[in-house]
Amino acid sequence: RDILKPMIDATAASGASKHKRADLLLRWSELQLEASSTGMAALKSLLQVLTLSKHDEMDGIHATALSLLARLFLKMGHAKRALALLKSCINQLVQHEHVHYQGEAMLTYAMCYMQLSNPKNDAWMEVTGERGARPSSNQRKRDRLNALSFLRRAQELFEKCQDIHKLKQIHYLQARVCNDLGADKLSQRDAASEKFLQASRYLAQMRTDSILDSLHIGGLQMLVGRKLPIGS
Repeated sequence: RDILKPMIDATAASGASKHKRADLLLRWSELQLEASSTGMAALKSLLQVLTLSKHDEMDGIHATALSLLARLFLKMGHAKRALALLKSCINQLVQHEHVHYQGEAMLTYAMCYMQLSNPKNDAWMEVTGERGARPSSNQRKRDRLNALSFLRRAQELFEKCQDIHKLKQIHYLQARVCNDLGADKLSQRDAASEKFLQASRYLAQMRTDSILDSLHIGGLQMLVGRKLPIGS
């Protein structure tokens, strides 16, 4: 983030191409979206990306910005609006953008359906427009099955780019959805739980290796310039 913001400012000052500026703003928006609990910090830069990309043959960037805006709506609790945005941009995104952004869109799709299937939140109001009616158990089941389908698609995409952090999140969500679906999905729940644990162990080992590497490097740096004892 410390590097990206000056780069964005530099593109504005130097009159760099709209495509380059839009791409940097898109990356900045994603970082802001991840860092903010509500996602509102990303709104300004997302609107800038949408404006820049609308008329300059930047279909992929425009579609990705819409998918990030959908994620922002989801964070705000507007799952239905998020789904509408995703449906409007998913074809362009799949045609033009990297598998990472495709995977993020599929993950957002899945989380929209998870939010709609949760009887403890108020997302159902967007579906019916009425405060008095909640989705039926059959509708919640359909939403959970849709969530599971999009989680599988997200998993396939993140496996292509070997994003272990995202795969860990997906396996956790798969386990949750399968658990909510009941007895028919318990074996899938257990399989997803095991994959989640495997990913967690792998990432923990990676962190341990990184710390050990740092210690080894630090130890070597301490030895640099030190005289070796003669005859030892």
